[in-house]
Amino acid sequence: MGLTAETPWTPACLFKGTSMKSITSVNGRDALLDQQTAITELATILINDETLRGVPDKVAALAKGCIPGADEVSITLIAKDTAYTAAATGELASGLDQHQYDCGHGPCLDAATGGRTITVDDTATDQTYRDFARRAHQAGVRRSMSVPLTARIGSIGALNVYDTGQAGVQGAGHDTSRSGNWRSLLPKAASDPAENFAACAAVTLANAAAYARHAQLAQQLLQAMESRPLIEQAKGILIRDNRCSAEEAFTMLIQASNRSNRKLRDVARSMVEATQRGR
Repeated sequence: MGLTAETPWTPACLFKGTSMKSITSVNGRDALLDQQTAITELATILINDETLRGVPDKVAALAKGCIPGADEVSITLIAKDTAYTAAATGELASGLDQHQYDCGHGPCLDAATGGRTITVDDTATDQTYRDFARRAHQAGVRRSMSVPLTARIGSIGALNVYDTGQAGVQGAGHDTSRSGNWRSLLPKAASDPAENFAACAAVTLANAAAYARHAQLAQQLLQAMESRPLIEQAKGILIRDNRCSAEEAFTMLIQASNRSNRKLRDVARSMVEATQRGR
């Protein structure tokens, strides 16, 4: 699949989300959030017109709080063969994502399109993603993990985790609660923390995207209902002036809309207003 990098994630809505009370600080350091608490937070995210745009930001912040070694987190989403970063906890993550989009190759793209977790264990020595690994190593990232976000409709993107080794460092000591192996948080019988979180996050993000699509469709239907009287008036004018059928008049409106690259209702409104001024 050919991927490009652009396009916004949702309609222009503002986020007035719930508080991030679960991400706390211990002696000036971020404490690792219990994963069950993070997943509960995911399940309680309110999705409506006011909160819609902030859903990816909330998901990224929760991921950073509960995944061991997650110094920076980003969310790659794919729509119409286009990959873009819907949210990132810092410029380091968003910059590394963008580098992969520009190159058309990288772990986040392979995870998003291939539906499998991609781990770069050591950016200093990795040979599979040499260009990405070199850029990540220069940025201070020692390892990364990209986990597919898989919903009922299939893979919608990837959750990207970047480890700089700083999450557990303070002075000369180390906070082992946030460092260590990616799979150190849960018992062996449980899923990997990142994969477990991503599975739940995918549902939240897919629900938000579905809400956005339905809200947009509802708005379009409302606009169509409001535009119908104008379009009917414009058709009447064309029928009168050109002695044509209603179907031919509508075709003429569509052609005028395409030629001027304007919406049909705007063309109809201009025609009606011009006729009224000419009386």
